[in-house]
Amino acid sequence: STSPTDVPKAWLRLSNPGRKRICYKIKSNAPRGKFVVKPNVGVIEANQMVNVVVLMTRQQRDYFPRQRLMFLIQSVAVPRHDVNLDNVWSYVTPDQIMEARLAVKFAPSTIDIYL
Repeated sequence: STSPTDVPKAWLRLSNPGRKRICYKIKSNAPRGKFVVKPNVGVIEANQMVNVVVLMTRQQRDYFPRQRLMFLIQSVAVPRHDVNLDNVWSYVTPDQIMEARLAVKFAPSTIDIYL
């Protein structure tokens, strides 16, 4: 059974099947504070994966919008040396960015995303 303090969550498994290191970031069209994504930015080494958790905040439980909620996952190949996650997106061009869009369905699950 679930208690009122349980936080609904879903897991995303982001995989990098390629040979290059990639940086990713996750955005949402939900109003600020409705979801928490951890980590929402990061680096995935070649042939590796990371797990990302999406938490529904307590305020979100009573919020069912008319618009479709979406998550946008963006990724870009990055050099092998240290990457500044704060500014990596400022020096890439739009044609270098790969994108995946996910529609929100209010059911806990794990989704595999291959970038």
